[in-house]
Amino acid sequence: MAFPNGKRILLGDFNTPLSSMEKADGMPVLEESREDLVDMINSLCLLDLNLLGAKFTSSNRRSGGGLIQVRLDRGIISLEWIHNASCRLNVFSKIGSNHFPIFLSISALTGRKAFPLRFEKMWLLAVDIYDNISKWWNVGIQGTAMFRVANKLANIISNIQLWNKVSFSNIFQIKENLKKDLDDVQSQIQDVGYDLVVIDKEVELLTKIHDIISKEEEF
Repeated sequence: MAFPNGKRILLGDFNTPLSSMEKADGMPVLEESREDLVDMINSLCLLDLNLLGAKFTSSNRRSGGGLIQVRLDRGIISLEWIHNASCRLNVFSKIGSNHFPIFLSISALTGRKAFPLRFEKMWLLAVDIYDNISKWWNVGIQGTAMFRVANKLANIISNIQLWNKVSFSNIFQIKENLKKDLDDVQSQIQDVGYDLVVIDKEVELLTKIHDIISKEEEF
């Protein structure tokens, strides 16, 4: 299913698992079919959703050693869906079929307005920024390459927004306080003129303000 804004949803039986881990027993996974599906997902920059509630979606319903289980059914969506929506792929109990029914739910994120992530030059001045980004990226995530990349990026975004709030939330208030102090010093200069103490104080305040302004600038 394609939408006017270019978003895609592919939902149903794709006749092949994406890896050998998605099949239990039976003949080996046909590599050519698997690679075709992987190439399609990656070439269109799509996201293969994790399945909630079960590992497999189809079985031959045989008892004993003849049971074969495999994941053939999946939900594949455009990355744009996860920018402002919660996407969940659930599996339900099967009745009278070899396939478990799957259900894709997409609900808009509420309670907050989404803003695009904006890189700030001041982040590079923090001594822990590189270690933090490496830690946030190297989380253990299972799935296709596109699914792992999308979730690693989402993990970095959520963590860096919190880190930015904790590390730099008071920087703007500090700048305003420094400006008020500078106004007081410069008013004093107009009233009584320059002396060494006042000159040093003005230079100190100007240096601190320029330092904060340089941190606020974007690339």
